[in-house]
Amino acid sequence: MSNAGEWAARLKAFHEKQLDRPRKLYRIGRTKMVVTGGQAASTAGAAVAFVAVDSPGWLLLAAVAGGFFGGKYLYPVPRNSAAVRGGSSAVGGHPMVGAGAGQAHLSLPDAPEFAATAARYDLLKRRWLSYEVDPQKQLDYPAMCDASLPATSAMIKAMRVADQARTAGDPAEYKLAVDRFSQALLTAEQAAGVP
Repeated sequence: MSNAGEWAARLKAFHEKQLDRPRKLYRIGRTKMVVTGGQAASTAGAAVAFVAVDSPGWLLLAAVAGGFFGGKYLYPVPRNSAAVRGGSSAVGGHPMVGAGAGQAHLSLPDAPEFAATAARYDLLKRRWLSYEVDPQKQLDYPAMCDASLPATSAMIKAMRVADQARTAGDPAEYKLAVDRFSQALLTAEQAAGVP
């Protein structure tokens, strides 16, 4: 029994690791369905293997389904892609906007400045998120979703710093972090070839 438990733990660790690997995403035709190359290859491979051995039709369908779901497990859509994970409300499991986050202890004069910075940050974050959510933008500008690229990685780090500054609630630090995120987003877009 312990061998089965160890095996299951290894499979789970492998899957978790795969969720953090950047991958290119492909849209199927004009649909909204998005798959990774590994998912497509495992599905096609299963179909070709069973056609080659001249198996019955129902077994072919079972093999294709097994190849698809096996590929979905082995080559999943990365967690940093919100394309098929609930749209624009979440990125990597974190809320996109936290209305009022970090504002509980602000003085009355600081509140409007903090709110203006938060509104600007939300617009910038929505701009970045459009590259994750819109399949056409994923195909046109894949570098904006590829965290292995230096400009994209720097932009994501700047976004995390801005998220932390928002929670901390210091208007000056938050404004500086949002300015840095804005610049990093612009740099990432230029590196990706966004006009």
